[in-house]
Amino acid sequence: MNDKLNKALDFNRILFDAFIKPDDIILDATCGNGNDTLVLAKHLGDKGLVYAFDIQEIAIENTRQLLKENKLIDKVELVLDSHVNIDKYIDKELDFVVYNLGYLPEGDKSLKTGSNSTIKGIKKALDFMKSGAILLVTCYRGHDGGLDEYNRVKDFTEKLDQKRFNSFEFHHINQRNYPPVTIGIEVRGGRL
Repeated sequence: MNDKLNKALDFNRILFDAFIKPDDIILDATCGNGNDTLVLAKHLGDKGLVYAFDIQEIAIENTRQLLKENKLIDKVELVLDSHVNIDKYIDKELDFVVYNLGYLPEGDKSLKTGSNSTIKGIKKALDFMKSGAILLVTCYRGHDGGLDEYNRVKDFTEKLDQKRFNSFEFHHINQRNYPPVTIGIEVRGGRL
């Protein structure tokens, strides 16, 4: 298939390609099975680093294995903890941040992100982000609690001060069954 924007994640990858630089410091707040972590790490040079968080040990191990297979484990610091606690592990300014909400694909669907911790984590990430940095949140609205989480994240981003942030949204308007939505935030002021 030659579709370039069939999924919200396709849009995210375009933004990865356009904005990530080799020496960037990146937060993958919900690494899951490591697919985004791998793509993010491929963008980095010798000084770049991805902090990859997840609360599930199986997610961290799946991500570790994928990175080892692709010889990129040295570009990622894996953290078995909630993205709410990034301030305990990160002491650098962030250039790019990715959240992929919901539950671990092929995992326990009762373990999933929730709007309270997601918004708390986003607030902390914004405190670490450089001028010109971008944060992406992919919301899955079709599972139990997913629509509420999306609505609360969207409400939070819509209320951000437009003098400090640009907020945007990407979604398909002709697809059924609650397709995923990417919400983004850019820290205004240009890239340092």
